[in-house]
Amino acid sequence: MVTRGEYGITLPSYFQAYDKNTLTIIYEITNISGSCAEVRTVNDTAYIAVNDFGNMGKMALIALNNQIFAREIDLGIDGMNPEAVRVEGNRIYTVNSMDWTNSSITDIDAASGTFQTQKLGTSGNCGASTLYAGNIYFQVYGENRVGVFDIITKNVWDTLTINENVYGLGIDPVNGLIYAGITDYVSFGKVSVFDLSGNRVDSFAAGVSPGTFAFDVRQVTGIEKTDKNNNFIFISNPVSGNADVMSYSKNPL
Repeated sequence: MVTRGEYGITLPSYFQAYDKNTLTIIYEITNISGSCAEVRTVNDTAYIAVNDFGNMGKMALIALNNQIFAREIDLGIDGMNPEAVRVEGNRIYTVNSMDWTNSSITDIDAASGTFQTQKLGTSGNCGASTLYAGNIYFQVYGENRVGVFDIITKNVWDTLTINENVYGLGIDPVNGLIYAGITDYVSFGKVSVFDLSGNRVDSFAAGVSPGTFAFDVRQVTGIEKTDKNNNFIFISNPVSGNADVMSYSKNPL
């Protein structure tokens, strides 16, 4: 799924779907009312942030099974210029730049389409954001802090001073480490890694403008129960990080 559109650009369509194996276009939607930012899916529906970098704020819904435009939800004056879309269960959250002098987060119920919006009381619009463990982590453009918004209480309950102005944010769902993309948009890119208290724990070089993070988390299933006559040896004991495991039988042939 590809969203399209930027400030001042008029396109015949703002959403396209491609075959992931051949990268050939399957269909496109031509009746979305404005430029599209992020897209996320819940069940068989795509939710797309729609804005015109002016006074528009909408959520477009695409019925993926039928490949058709379903409807748009007008997010109102406090939900203008949504950019980021986050999903938690059956709820969709947009991080909105409003009029660039404040920011807000809109909570949309996927089943009913009803929503509520909470202003963040910032001095500018939000840039990077991510959702982790019931909180939306966000940074306002030009600041060196990351705010933590509780999606249940609708309050900013913490602020992490990371001393970096970031372009993208992502949090590893396994260990809770925060990955922050940093760039000048022209010549360099790096990623700084922080713990959930805002302490820097690592950094590494990346391509220019590292703005999106995806974490490939896999579960190991279907491991058969070992024979009771087998013993295990840990090659490193004690161990920190990776360990080699050797199995041997009490009754070798």
